[in-house]
Amino acid sequence: TRRAVVLPAETLKLTSSTATMEPKCLARSVTSIAGCGMWPNMGSLRRGYQWGGVNLRFGHAARGAHCFAPVRSVLMSCGNGESCSAFGGGMTGHASQGRACLPPGRRVYAVGDIHGRIDLLRRLNARILADAEAAQADSCIVIYLGDYVDRGGHSREVIESLIEDPIPHFECVSLLGNHEAFLLEFLDNPGHGNSWVFNGGDTTLRNYGVEVGDPEFSTGGWEWLRDRFADCLPKTHLEFLRGLPLMHDEGDYLFVHAGIRPGVPLEEQVREDLLWIREGFLDCEDDLGKVVVHGHTPAKEIQVKSNRIGIDTGAWMSDTLTCVVLHDREHAFIQT
Repeated sequence: TRRAVVLPAETLKLTSSTATMEPKCLARSVTSIAGCGMWPNMGSLRRGYQWGGVNLRFGHAARGAHCFAPVRSVLMSCGNGESCSAFGGGMTGHASQGRACLPPGRRVYAVGDIHGRIDLLRRLNARILADAEAAQADSCIVIYLGDYVDRGGHSREVIESLIEDPIPHFECVSLLGNHEAFLLEFLDNPGHGNSWVFNGGDTTLRNYGVEVGDPEFSTGGWEWLRDRFADCLPKTHLEFLRGLPLMHDEGDYLFVHAGIRPGVPLEEQVREDLLWIREGFLDCEDDLGKVVVHGHTPAKEIQVKSNRIGIDTGAWMSDTLTCVVLHDREHAFIQT
């Protein structure tokens, strides 16, 4: 039996891939569109356009019982190696089933790359809490997959929130991302500053009160900038950043920022791969021992494969921060 995922949304964003492909992970679950009786002309939709205000009638794919309430929603079947091609704000409904599982009563939430978007983090955390309260799970954990800083304008506030404002009654794990690694490398070796600033570190510096355009930088160089940043960085933030782990596992799932090197035992994985890998991992179809939940590589679509789930949906630009919800043998998604 297939079970369907419902993504309610104030507006539904459709990607260019949805516009050009037969939308099998969307249309097969949709019964009809109220007032139309058909799926809209997909070819008329282009990347970046939003489609909202549509009333859908939909069926529960598992039970065959129709639910005719008017909603702004689309049903997606996201399991079995398919990519989900729609993005919407709000919480999912029924989850897709897979082979990986968690211990009974355990509910796991994993959040993709935040990149300074404190507004999206607060919104998503509120939705995670509401979902957990409705599910009444025995125990809940939220795992943030790294890249809290850079690009977006509120890196400091994101770090402060992760430290001081965790979701109530949750276990919380924050993993190291490559952008946190950039920041720490700059503190340890200011000669790496150019690479960090080129990759969005200037917004983090500015957020902590340090301007790359300060006239003193032209004379003092990267060491001056490092010393100025170190003076402005709260001790609690530095301790938090230096204490971030590289991996976390729950049941049949492994959580990591970028991915893992196929064919290498978990205990032998190297830091650079865990923070940076793309080639060799993203295109791998082999069994990796665990289903890897990762961020790092932004995509318009949530990536759901047999061996991995990619949830970096480019929040700092797209306004879509994604969380995968795992429990028993099911997965679902919550997005901003």
